[in-house]
Amino acid sequence: MKLMKNVILGASLAISICAMTSAKAAVMLSFSPSSQVASTGDSVSLDLMISGLTAGTADSLGTFDLDVIFDDSRLSLTSYLLTDLLGDSSAFEADDLSLGEYIPGLIGLSLLSYLDIDELDNLQPSSFSLATFNFDVISLEVGQATTVAIDTVFALGDAFGNALTIDSMGEGILRNPAEEVSTPASLGIFILGVLLVMRRKYQLY
Repeated sequence: MKLMKNVILGASLAISICAMTSAKAAVMLSFSPSSQVASTGDSVSLDLMISGLTAGTADSLGTFDLDVIFDDSRLSLTSYLLTDLLGDSSAFEADDLSLGEYIPGLIGLSLLSYLDIDELDNLQPSSFSLATFNFDVISLEVGQATTVAIDTVFALGDAFGNALTIDSMGEGILRNPAEEVSTPASLGIFILGVLLVMRRKYQLY
């Protein structure tokens, strides 16, 4: 009976350890800055960020394939640059399979690393930019806003080829806020008006 309990306990412990070692950290995809002020004629940059990885060890990122969407009536993509933290594609350490802006307002990004697991673990921090986008603002009038967001994630895998769990996805907001009269200016105008009224009142007496 005691032997059976020990066997069951040992099996339970082994299952728990396997579950712990196979558990994947949830990662977050976001844009930096998450919000910025812009107006018609401006040039802006946005970084697509991944965070939640473990620096120096698993999980590191081995591949990604996703689409980024934006309003092409408000923004024009001028260029983008992929990360080199999955390897240098010009040195055949990674394969850039990106489609670029294959439909107006839709950017296809895809990168596959050929580096081994230890190289990726040592190369990547816990958070880094997957891509940097440069846009020209075509039309963004006062009071208007537009967003750059992730449309679809087709693949996001670790160095072993296992799928990573996505905990959250953020967006980048460009806004042209309405102009506001500052409080000191408003107060000054009010005081000036009061003084003029008082001066006129005293002139009547």
